[in-house]
Amino acid sequence: MKNILIVGDSFAADWTVKYKDHYLGWPNLLATDFNVTNLAQAGCGEYKIWLQLTSIDIKDYDFIIVSHTSPSRIYVKNHPIHNTDTLHKNSDLIYNDIVNHSKKHKELNVIVKFFEEYFDLDQSEFVHKLIQQQIIDYIKEKTDATIIELSHIKGNIIPNARDTIQAEFLYHEKRAGLINHYTPDDNKKVFNILKSIINEPILRNISAFKFSFRKSAFEGSDDKLILYEYNSRGFRDAEWPKSINELKKCIWCFGDSQTVGVGDAYENTWPKLLEKKINKRCINVSMVDASNDWIFDRVKMIIDVIKPKFIVIQWSFLHRYEENAEQKHFCANEILEDDLRLIDKFEKQYDIIEQLAKKNNVKIIHSSVPNDILNNCLEIIVEDFARDSCHYGVKTANTYTDNVIKKIKEYEQKDF
Repeated sequence: MKNILIVGDSFAADWTVKYKDHYLGWPNLLATDFNVTNLAQAGCGEYKIWLQLTSIDIKDYDFIIVSHTSPSRIYVKNHPIHNTDTLHKNSDLIYNDIVNHSKKHKELNVIVKFFEEYFDLDQSEFVHKLIQQQIIDYIKEKTDATIIELSHIKGNIIPNARDTIQAEFLYHEKRAGLINHYTPDDNKKVFNILKSIINEPILRNISAFKFSFRKSAFEGSDDKLILYEYNSRGFRDAEWPKSINELKKCIWCFGDSQTVGVGDAYENTWPKLLEKKINKRCINVSMVDASNDWIFDRVKMIIDVIKPKFIVIQWSFLHRYEENAEQKHFCANEILEDDLRLIDKFEKQYDIIEQLAKKNNVKIIHSSVPNDILNNCLEIIVEDFARDSCHYGVKTANTYTDNVIKKIKEYEQKDF
């Protein structure tokens, strides 16, 4: 049985120390399948997560889950209010919490004043990132364990190229529960996602891992709710087949938010439409704001590992790129010295993919969201827009998939 260490804040803590008769949170559910040591502490800041990690010998763990916290918490050795609470006794100072308790405890007003008049969030975020980096570096130095970094607040995790698995579970107050701040169903979703990561060695790093547990819809004349649901890898897709043999038979679809299908129903996404029309499993590997660097890395890995017969790519904008594995953007109409460098890099990436595909007998259908960055590729004919008035609508997706199918048939006839 795999040994797992959990460090973090209340999103990862063991809430049964205070709420014994309630539903189980994802860390306790994880403990039903694995040997789990949970050191997470409710209300703590990033420095205390560092202290949790360094308080024990970590060399014998197979996985270490680090649930990062907010940068806006102020470290204290002893909390003025919660030091006797079984769950929050190791809490740091949290602004909303202090404001709330200051109504009965006037001595807390001085802390409220410090937060409001003197606290510098920029400095705190800088220190927070340094500690995050220190945590990951320490784990890599001490053990070969697989590192899973979690964040429950948007943007509260440092994108990196350090061979860690990163998952962002976007918490929303309107859908909050008591235990680990998630409802029973959402705790089960987190558990199942992490269980899949731990148990599934195939393509573990081919992931988007950004999850929102809020049902959301774009404004528009149609008030039908658009539900965004993601598989255990973080993609807007069903669960993938388990074996390499099955994965090889699939058509692999890569892209950015146009491929995610932002603003439209899941069944209207172009990979799903393609799957229905061609009666063959189509796998959606896409992410909102994905750069061509992000797409390139994943296409290359799929060719290397899976070697499918067909891959369909919707390349993204050149003004998106990765720097230290972080997605970067600059305005498309700006004239920058980097322009030529980015164009040159994309052309090299394209050539590498083509050479690799030819070597492994993989057929690739290229297209790009801006139609002018590639020659001799499949044109995307924009006929309508989704409810956000920005992304493609179902008519565009239907025409695009019809043209993809024509290209697939052309390849098949040549092979025959």
